[in-house]
Amino acid sequence: MLLLALIFYLKYEAPKDEQNFPMVMELLRAGEVREDNDEYWSWYGFDSRVEWCACFVSWCAEQCGYLESGVIPKFSLCSDGVDWFHARGQFQDASYVPAAGDIIFFDWENDGTIDHVGIVESVTNGVVNTIEGNSGDICARRSYSMGSDVKMGLSYLDMMIIHSPQPWMEVNQSSNRYYEENRQVWKALEAALAAGKVRAIGVSNFLKEDIDSLWEAAEIKPMVNQVLCHISNTPAVLISYCQSKGIVMEAYSPVAHGEALKNEHIKAMAEKYGVSIPQLCIRYDLQLGMIVLPKTANPEHMRTNAEIDFTISDEDMNTLMNMEKIKDYGEYSRFPVFGGRK
Repeated sequence: MLLLALIFYLKYEAPKDEQNFPMVMELLRAGEVREDNDEYWSWYGFDSRVEWCACFVSWCAEQCGYLESGVIPKFSLCSDGVDWFHARGQFQDASYVPAAGDIIFFDWENDGTIDHVGIVESVTNGVVNTIEGNSGDICARRSYSMGSDVKMGLSYLDMMIIHSPQPWMEVNQSSNRYYEENRQVWKALEAALAAGKVRAIGVSNFLKEDIDSLWEAAEIKPMVNQVLCHISNTPAVLISYCQSKGIVMEAYSPVAHGEALKNEHIKAMAEKYGVSIPQLCIRYDLQLGMIVLPKTANPEHMRTNAEIDFTISDEDMNTLMNMEKIKDYGEYSRFPVFGGRK
């Protein structure tokens, strides 16, 4: 299934005597940018492999003298880079037309978390050409269409969803559910489906009242509701309600953005079944009748994530569902969807 990335751009002002990131293109042509990954995360100071797309951008910034001049920070987490550029008013949304040398951020999982970053190499005929580290665990050139129905070489999208019934920073924070606005957006999705531009339409982070509001006005009912669902944080009533209406339920963050890996109770249950914590978490969501969206760029993790040929007993499912809720999502706690009402 094709997932359309949300794309964000950074426009920054470099000193006039520096020709910003086009210098990286010269490094590429000279063969100084290596395809493999160890140079970039080890340059940053890590002793073992990490998700290294931001390390690559930071390395490029150092080669251009930007770390020393303070134009760009040294960052290994996309979220740190986003915060730094946001604080300086340099962050742009997807309506911005980028230029060579701009930094491009992605939300590949469409979960409100920016999780990848690269550098714009050029923009030609509405196509953004990039250089990205940790793209399939190598440095690679990629291309993305702007304002086109053709994304990544395909003439349609498998699915398009309303990502949230509220503006992202209002999720779980505001009593305004934007019923009328969501109905208007839904009409646009229905039109896209009728025109063959998408094959399925749905919603994400919608509560019962949000579903009911759409249901009253929709000609085509929501096909999917994508929600946060993992061991200890399971919206069981919402899942049952949506499934009773024929809505397919999808679970994002099944491993609680990695926090489940730190939970001793979940670890003990995984050991009982002789499986890893991610395998237990994925199996748990599957037994709830959900499609599960685990996130990994590691081929070995992809393989083991699919090795879930075991069954959690009803008693243990109940234990996992009623386990003390994970309250701290670490660095991701700042996202309202993880933090609850503030």
